[in-house]
Amino acid sequence: VTWESPRLKAALDASDELYLEIANADDAAAMAPLAMQFGLDPAHPLSTKLSKEDVALLDTVATGLGLPGEAMLEPMQPWLVSATLEMAPMLKDGYDPKSGIDLKLLADSRREQKKVMGFETMTDQLHMMADVPQSEQVAMLHEQLTELDKTAADINALVTAWERGDVEKIAAIDNQELAVKHPDEYKRMVVDRNARWAATLDSLLKDPSTGTVFVVVGAGHLAGPDSLLKMLEKDGYKVVRE
Repeated sequence: VTWESPRLKAALDASDELYLEIANADDAAAMAPLAMQFGLDPAHPLSTKLSKEDVALLDTVATGLGLPGEAMLEPMQPWLVSATLEMAPMLKDGYDPKSGIDLKLLADSRREQKKVMGFETMTDQLHMMADVPQSEQVAMLHEQLTELDKTAADINALVTAWERGDVEKIAAIDNQELAVKHPDEYKRMVVDRNARWAATLDSLLKDPSTGTVFVVVGAGHLAGPDSLLKMLEKDGYKVVRE
């Protein structure tokens, strides 16, 4: 995907500070122990939390995706299994987690010795998933197991919509189903976070010492009726798409 442009580069060059969802998004060493802390539950194996049908389905799906078998998945919390299953088809289709735009701009900003800040921490983001009630985690994993082909198709459709700047399509793919099927999680994962981020940006914009800030967040946070942009508009800011 060709996403870098002279206009984007000029905007980044003119900025004093970079704001990301998390400031150390590239720190795998920091993520690993946190993922173990929040994502593993060896005392309560995964198979004791799922129905027999889902255990069998998970085994079939994992084998089809070339994932390690039961021994690796058994200690995992349902949310971590969901995250693993979501990543596997993307890797199979040739997507590279290390090529994310946030990581590229983070590296560029560090080279230029710019200040890099995050709206959240790694711990915040892992809490967001790990704190989902267990019954809801199991229900969401069941949906994923039964709709894996749809998940892979949605990723490709999302990339196409992003390339075209089709905000409505991004919202439909990224947020709409979550809002309908899991309204509490939609509120926690999307609405509440966007509101907090908007409050952070409001404080920055009102602070006379703030220079020019370049903000990078996931596409789903910029789409739909509860987007970060809509939150800023509610705060009285005029948001212009250029």
